[in-house]
Amino acid sequence: MSYKTILVQVDDSAAAPARMVLAARLALDYEAHLVGAAATGIARYIADTVTFDAMAPDIAPLIASLRQRADLALDRFDQISAAAGLGTRERRRIDDEVDEGLRLQARYCDLAVVGQADPDGAAPGESPQEVVLGSGCPVLVVPYGGAPAVAPKRVLLAWNGSAGALRAVHGALPMLRRASLVQVLVMGDSAHGAEPGADLALYLARHHIKVEVLQEREDNSPGTVMLERAREHGSEMLVMGCYGHSRLREMLLGGATRTVLATMHLPVLMAH
Repeated sequence: MSYKTILVQVDDSAAAPARMVLAARLALDYEAHLVGAAATGIARYIADTVTFDAMAPDIAPLIASLRQRADLALDRFDQISAAAGLGTRERRRIDDEVDEGLRLQARYCDLAVVGQADPDGAAPGESPQEVVLGSGCPVLVVPYGGAPAVAPKRVLLAWNGSAGALRAVHGALPMLRRASLVQVLVMGDSAHGAEPGADLALYLARHHIKVEVLQEREDNSPGTVMLERAREHGSEMLVMGCYGHSRLREMLLGGATRTVLATMHLPVLMAH
């Protein structure tokens, strides 16, 4: 598998340029087609039904302003892509809410590159977790503080034997093959057999991936542990499964996904 179509979230946030540079770099590395998608934030049913006449004198200027804002962000996407030397690309302005628009577009891509929600500037309802859960596509979440504009060489792979973690492995394979070292962090000591991580390490080795297995006993805060180990080992990307729970369960138990998305300091590739 390789990445042939990559989607990148385009907006006018301060973090967007670094995200788009990284996506352009990945598209170049894998000779992939890059799609820049900018959601206006206009609910689809409104965009489909509102007519720009006397029936909607207050709404029409707002919609026009939001579309212009998206177009300006896409102009910046074009500039960054051209400067990177990327030839095969396209821009898409989507009349939809951010999460829903990206979910729909990502279903036709091999990889989606989106931004971590900025607590001081993100649009209401914008959540990378929703894109992961609803698209079926591996999603690379880029910290709002920025990220190196290069493919990762040292990768930490959080492994708990789940289907979500396995899908994340499959989605990350093109990058794992190019990494100089992949460290498999085995979370907990159940459901992994007599030698935790051994089967996954063998599977990755057959893909010519250099692997090192690390064991982590079960912890009440697995998301925090993942990020701490990533920092300790100088990891440049974290790979993990993404899990969704009911709102009540999230409030009672918390969640590794929520912790990582809230406090991440490095790009995180997730799948569900």
